[in-house]
Amino acid sequence: MAENVQNPPPPPSPRRTLGDYGQRNDGEVANQG
Repeated sequence: MAENVQNPPPPPSPRRTLGDYGQRNDGEVANQG
């Protein structure tokens, strides 16, 4: 499961869903939610 935890952080760049809104920090968790 440790690998899954490291995967989320990197995705934020490609998944600019909430990242563009300025929620890069929250975007990581929000994207998964």
